[in-house]
Amino acid sequence: LELIRNTLRVTAKVVTWEESYLSFWITFLLFMLTVITWFIPWGWLVLWCPRIIVWVGMGPWMILVDRYYVAPFELKEEDLEDLEDLKEKRRKIIQGKEKTFLDQIKKEEQIKCRDMQIFHFGKYVVKIPGLNLERVKDIPLPESSAVPF
Repeated sequence: LELIRNTLRVTAKVVTWEESYLSFWITFLLFMLTVITWFIPWGWLVLWCPRIIVWVGMGPWMILVDRYYVAPFELKEEDLEDLEDLKEKRRKIIQGKEKTFLDQIKKEEQIKCRDMQIFHFGKYVVKIPGLNLERVKDIPLPESSAVPF
C-alpha cells in the first residue's frame, strides 16, 4: 500500500512539474524517442521481423539442435535417484531443520551491518528519501526569511 501511495505521489509531482529535474528528463527522453521512431520504416519491420523470427526459431535445422544439444541433458535412471535425494533434502529445508539456521545467519548479518553503520555514523544514520514524497506542498511564503546564527 505504501508503494502504491508513493508511486501515485511521485507521478503527480512529475506531471505537475514539482519534481522539475525528473520531469525534464522524462520529457526529453520521450521527445528523443519520438524523433528517433519517426524515421523507422514500421511497415517493413512489422512484415519481416515475424517472418525472420519464425524461420530462425522453427526451421528444419531444429532437429539437429534436438539431437546434439537437448539429448545429452535428458534424465537417465541414475539421475532419477539423485533427484529423489535432492527432493528429500528440500523437504527437510521446508520442514525447518536447516531453514532456521539460514534465517539466523541472515538475521545476524543484518544486525552486524546495522551496528557497523551506527559505529561509523553514530546518530546520523537515517534514510534520506531521493524524491519529495510529502503529502502537502511546503512552499515558503514570500515574506518569510532566514537569519544566520
